[in-house]
This record gives sequence, C-alpha cells and structure tokens, in this order.
Amino acid sequence: MPSPNSSPPAPKPVQREVFIYQLTTLNDVTGQAPMYNSIHTKLVKNVLTDENGHFTVYLPVGDYSIFTKEEGGYFAARFDNNSISPISVQQGSMTSITIEINYAAAY
Repeated sequence: MPSPNSSPPAPKPVQREVFIYQLTTLNDVTGQAPMYNSIHTKLVKNVLTDENGHFTVYLPVGDYSIFTKEEGGYFAARFDNNSISPISVQQGSMTSITIEINYAAAY
C-alpha cells in the first residue's frame, strides 16, 4: 500500500483494440462488470490505438458505448445510469475521452 505522502505513479499508455458499439446497457452484455464476454448490440467500428493509446475515429452523430479488448474479454468500467461506457458524438465537434484500463490495478 502506498504511503500517504507518496504520489501515485503516472499512468502508462498502452496499445489496445477499441470497439465502439451502439449505446449498450447491462441488459445487452454477458459477463460481469467491468469485463464482458460478449456484447449484443451492433458493432459500429473498431480501431487499433497507436503505442501511446491514441486513436481517431469518425462517427455519425449519436450515442455509443466504448470497450477495449483484453485477454479476459471486453473491458469497460464507466457507467451512466444503466449505459456502459457511454460517449456522445455531436455535430461539428470532436469528442475526447480517456480510457482508464484498471481492472488489474493495485491501489
């Protein structure tokens, strides 16, 4: 356990495959949060990040759920009500997100 006077280490960027689905709820997946075995909504796009974890993808205006592919399945740890890892794309603007992959973290 870290000492109260020490700073946590800086996050390390990683390369991952990112999956963007139609807005997905807990009723649309199998598995248990934050790792899911399968997602039963429509896959919209998938993209591989660069080695620093950055990616750009163009999407129509709408609401989506975003997951990363991990050894144990699809990972997503953010929730808004019943929606899993929601993102909203607005006309004429860029949506910026940070995905914190923390399922195996020790604090």
